Amino acid sequence: MNITGAATGVLTTQSLPVSVYYDYSSKMLQITGDDITSGQLTIYSLTGKVILQEKNLMTNQQISMSLMNSGIYIVKIEKGGLVSSQKVVVK
Repeated sequence: MNITGAATGVLTTQSLPVSVYYDYSSKMLQITGDDITSGQLTIYSLTGKVILQEKNLMTNQQISMSLMNSGIYIVKIEKGGLVSSQKVVVK
């Protein structure tokens, strides 16, 4: 996450433009974004435990969630100082 304007007291953040979608029928996590190529993905449990890490993402990335327990996870994607974090519910 880039934070700008700290000296002025006005903070703005820039996040990575990415779409994260969990397909319940296939138990696949679909991640798309033009700027995520060569980025890094980390999936966390709500307790903060790292569940999965993937490096060198592709523009359209698919990740199987079939072995994960039902629950809520945080998907964090990082590239070049930009970050996108999204909540995913696995049923």
